[in-house]
Amino acid sequence: MKKLLLLALLFAVSCNKQDQTLITSDIPYQGVDTSNKIKVYFANASGYSDNDEPHFVDCFIAGYESGGASWKGMIKRDSFVSSSEINGNVLPFMQDSGYILMLRNVGVSVYSHLTVDSFYRQGIQVITCSGSNYPFQTSMLPLKNIIVCGAGDTGNVTSYSCEFYSWHPFNEDPFFYQSYAHAYIAGQIVFIKDYLKCSWWEARYRARVTGSENNIYHTYNGFGKINIYNAIRYQGAIPNDPYM
Repeated sequence: MKKLLLLALLFAVSCNKQDQTLITSDIPYQGVDTSNKIKVYFANASGYSDNDEPHFVDCFIAGYESGGASWKGMIKRDSFVSSSEINGNVLPFMQDSGYILMLRNVGVSVYSHLTVDSFYRQGIQVITCSGSNYPFQTSMLPLKNIIVCGAGDTGNVTSYSCEFYSWHPFNEDPFFYQSYAHAYIAGQIVFIKDYLKCSWWEARYRARVTGSENNIYHTYNGFGKINIYNAIRYQGAIPNDPYM
């Protein structure tokens, strides 16, 4: 009996290890030849400090590489970028220069959504934090083409009415997950998009329906934490993009 139990345990551990490496071993990674074309713009509303903002980029790369491949794309990072600069200069620059993702470290209320909407239709996605480290404050707008992220380990501890939440690898204080978690989530979504060569909407939809909230939108947690493996393996239908 003990031998049977030991064999069963070894088999379970073996299966678990296979599951964890399936993205890189069972499915040949398809993004290596094109990931150098992915260009990401970090348009920060504040400056950098030695212990804070550099981790913003690190978290994005960590989120991408959690899928099992190395980041080979391009990142442009600017600080003190105002909302007027985004609407007047940054988004047109991104379109002209081939950038497809903007990350922003401030809440959604500062945006001109009409401007963002028009650039979304040209293939530029904006991902931002909710703009608050406190759970009793809500995001200003419902789900739109901008992906608004919360943060936390086992649940969102920041502003709610977000779409996803996540842990990040540089957390030191549970009340300051917000600083980097949306960058980690952005990296995960970019990996899904890069791996499948799909639209922003398809990557986002796959992340929603396979998230930790089981495709049920939760007031605080949104669709939950993203599971890259499940998102890529999702076999269901992809509805039309409601934001186009």
